[in-house]
Amino acid sequence: MMTKMNKNSRKTTVTVEGFEIPTSWKDITYNQYMRMVKLELLPETDGVSKINNSISIVALILGISKKEIENLKASSFMEIQQHLEFLSTDIPKTRKTKWKFTPVRKLTMDKWLAYEKYSVDVEENLLKILSLMQEEYTEEEIGNMEVGEVLHGFFTLERNSNLSIRRSLLSLNLKMIKWALNQKIQNLKKRLRIRRRGQR
Repeated sequence: MMTKMNKNSRKTTVTVEGFEIPTSWKDITYNQYMRMVKLELLPETDGVSKINNSISIVALILGISKKEIENLKASSFMEIQQHLEFLSTDIPKTRKTKWKFTPVRKLTMDKWLAYEKYSVDVEENLLKILSLMQEEYTEEEIGNMEVGEVLHGFFTLERNSNLSIRRSLLSLNLKMIKWALNQKIQNLKKRLRIRRRGQR
């Protein structure tokens, strides 16, 4: 069994039996994460079902077939699982990407409608929402970013959008109040003019 550490600017992985194994959430892309979320696992009623589920997860992460996993030595498979223990921890949000989102008030109506439509199922449409609301990264590029980076982008967008929406609503409410006051003043002026005419 051979284990080798691999380091580059973005990832820290290990190589086991020729397979590059991620060792932290920063090695997992958003696309990989969503495939894991959608993976159908067996009810874990016994040791065999637990092992089969582990095989499915490892095969998905490594992008290989279950058959290739089944052909590994049991000791190698156990070592791979040890490196993947981070999957049971929370996903840390990272802040490497400088997201430049379009303010909601500057959206065109077609983009606003698309945003509203995609927001109905955020989990399914997260990449579409992020690519729609900024112009620097394509949907494909965002899908290949670290999962923590994408989640941070979404939470930043939500926070900014809500603030922007609140500001827009406040601005609209102030305009409506001013309009209503203006209407009352105009009506009052009309009544005063009518009274003055009546007194002459």
